[in-house]
Amino acid sequence: MRQLFSLLIFSLIYFIASSFFISMYLTNPIDFKIAINQKKITAEFKSNGNYSDESVDYIISNNTNQTLSIRVPSGTLFHPKDSSEQTLIQVHENILTLKSKEKIEGTFEAFCTESNDNCPTANDPMSISENKNQKLDSLINHLKTNKINSAHYQQAIWCVTDGKSVSNILNNNQSSELREYVSELTGQENTWYSTPQNVHVNSNGNIVSTTTTITGEISFHCRKATQIFQDVHGRNGIKLISTEPYRTVRDGNITYTFTIKVRGWEPGNYYVRLHDGQRELKKYSFQI
Repeated sequence: MRQLFSLLIFSLIYFIASSFFISMYLTNPIDFKIAINQKKITAEFKSNGNYSDESVDYIISNNTNQTLSIRVPSGTLFHPKDSSEQTLIQVHENILTLKSKEKIEGTFEAFCTESNDNCPTANDPMSISENKNQKLDSLINHLKTNKINSAHYQQAIWCVTDGKSVSNILNNNQSSELREYVSELTGQENTWYSTPQNVHVNSNGNIVSTTTTITGEISFHCRKATQIFQDVHGRNGIKLISTEPYRTVRDGNITYTFTIKVRGWEPGNYYVRLHDGQRELKKYSFQI
């Protein structure tokens, strides 16, 4: 009886100890670079041909007889074998759990940091490193700690890495705070307007961004029943567009959303001029 009791106690202690060590592995993830260096895992990373969002495929094998929790930290860079192609960065941390001897496959979400380079070639291997760009690191920390729609990640990253305009980030309720943050981080003006981009990859693998629309809030003060004219002027003050006039229905501030299609317009400085036929009420400048 005493021997059976001792056996039960030993089994209980073994179970508790095993559970503790398994729990420790799962609650304290190992950095994947350390796991690779210690040969606990084997990892292979490949481009799937995308430059943003789900863009890096992986195959990771657990070489141990234990369940491992692997941490792939935010800010991890994925480098293509061809230096003329884009390096991608991961925004959010990934925790991967692998059972003993298990092999898993999946895709990481990563974003381009070099808009002027070619899009990574599908199935080409990628190597990893840690981000050293402090401003980019600040942006990544901001993105991962705030509830920001990932649809805005790429343009925000290009503002930091490539000097793209903050106006390329659409200014709405979900992204206005992000625009303000990126503006302060990069030293750019947080413009009154947005320039949403039409982005595609051409046959040579280059990213082509085109401004198709100018949109933003316009506000001015006038008296009731004032006839309002809206003109759009280009370089040298040449009037390009003039809309039909309308009359205001009240005194005070008038605010509305201005939107104009600009596909095919030459890059340069433009402005919107609001007037009553004689007196200028407001002028809003924008760039393409």
